[in-house]
Amino acid sequence: MMICATLFFLQEVYQLYRFAKTNAAIAYWLDVWNWIDLTTVALVVASSIGFLNADESIHMDRLLMATGCFQFILLVSYLKKTFFPFSKFVHGIIQVSLSKECVM
Repeated sequence: MMICATLFFLQEVYQLYRFAKTNAAIAYWLDVWNWIDLTTVALVVASSIGFLNADESIHMDRLLMATGCFQFILLVSYLKKTFFPFSKFVHGIIQVSLSKECVM
């Protein structure tokens, strides 16, 4: 997991470098998906350290749940970008979720 997190972090650093090279670094920091990417990397690293330390506390359980949630968000984002029919499905789910939150 640490190797994958490291590679993913390097990908984010390269993306930030490309944005900075075109004088658009502020656009990188304003994009929510970049924050989700960086948060996911940090959560995976923290989870990996917890696994290496054999931590069995309630905090580790919560950390793993948060890590899984953020990884699921990234998976859905990836599938939305690559599969158009899935994109329509995800868009529908988002619209239902937003309308449900507005009603409550």
